[in-house]
Amino acid sequence: GLKDVRIWSPQARSRERFVSEMSGHVAAPIRAMAAAEEAVRGSDLIVLATSSTTPVLDNRWVGAGAHVVVSGRSEERRGCGGNAQHHDLLQEEVREG
Repeated sequence: GLKDVRIWSPQARSRERFVSEMSGHVAAPIRAMAAAEEAVRGSDLIVLATSSTTPVLDNRWVGAGAHVVVSGRSEERRGCGGNAQHHDLLQEEVREG
């Protein structure tokens, strides 16, 4: 199971709301991080759910063997910041409409 859940959003209000709403739904503690890098470094599982068309994840933050799940439209996958050769990358296409 999950031991530690770290989340990040560019909006502090969104981070805190997520922690409030999701705490109690998983056994692991959920913590809001002030920076994306803090949420990613040292993680074995990274879920990137974004509508950003600019990268929000730098591959230098992702450890070898980490699993990265990217959810969003194809152009949003750029959010994972480029080369994904040193970790597993799972992508889910989300279709609008």
